Amino acid sequence: MAYPTGALQRTFGFTSEEVDALLAYAGMPDKKGIVKAWYDGYHFGGKTEMYCPWDVLQYLVDLQDDPGSKPKAYWNNTSGNAIVRTLLENAHSETRLKIENLIAGKALEERLEEDLTYDQIDKKERSLWSMLYLTGYLTKAKEHPDNGNTALVIPNREVRMIFIDKILSWFEDSLERRDLRPLEDVLWQGDAAAIQKILKQILYGTISYFDNAESYYHGFLTGLLRGAGLNVRSNDEQGLGRPDIIIEDGLHERAIIIELKSASEYKDLDIKAEEGLQIEDCNYAAGLPPQIRRVMKYGIAFWKKEISVKVLASNI
Repeated sequence: MAYPTGALQRTFGFTSEEVDALLAYAGMPDKKGIVKAWYDGYHFGGKTEMYCPWDVLQYLVDLQDDPGSKPKAYWNNTSGNAIVRTLLENAHSETRLKIENLIAGKALEERLEEDLTYDQIDKKERSLWSMLYLTGYLTKAKEHPDNGNTALVIPNREVRMIFIDKILSWFEDSLERRDLRPLEDVLWQGDAAAIQKILKQILYGTISYFDNAESYYHGFLTGLLRGAGLNVRSNDEQGLGRPDIIIEDGLHERAIIIELKSASEYKDLDIKAEEGLQIEDCNYAAGLPPQIRRVMKYGIAFWKKEISVKVLASNI
């Protein structure tokens, strides 16, 4: 596919007008909204908006091959993402909160360092934000603080996906290094207070991008339990429905059934956890292997990084 020469005047980005010309030339003007959401967002001089040229061209090539192609994080396949990993591995609680806010679409005010050298990147937090800005992971927001700081935002959906992808990778690696035996022990003991404390420590010690969705917490807890070496089944049909998580230990003739809930407000945590104990009504234990004699049943509710755990124990 050949592109009009007028659309390739710049070596560092495409303007909105140039992208319009490319899309029109390719016969895909209806893709403008998608391209803008995924690959636009860089600001220069407070006025000019720029698109990432590599991504725009890659997406247009994919569309030529398959008109139904979905946009991708093409930049994620390059080798320059180590800076995100560096930031995450050095993040303390305040930095993690800033990253969560960025992913949620909020602006971050920081004082940038223009004379930054590469060997300074991991020395202090300000250097990391400066490098993320200089490498295109962050861009200037439309607002301009009067205190000498720069308002920074994630420029588009592609970079947001890169942040999320790297966060998940970092989190999974951190789980591999964590001793999860205490969590396994208190689960089998039915110690709701200890479970709540351990899970809360883990949530506050990592980075999350959730929107109070049960699916996030489901993946979070399933990953933890599998990381602890437990035999975990997720969303399998059993009894009168699909229990969220089932853990079986045939050797010791015992099992755990967990139902997860997400609360919309902090004050509803305990109520939601109690609702999670609907396990009794759904007869989930009926589908367990015949050698299972004892079942721990948990209702676990989440609100952001706060947790409520309720437990019932019974013999079958």
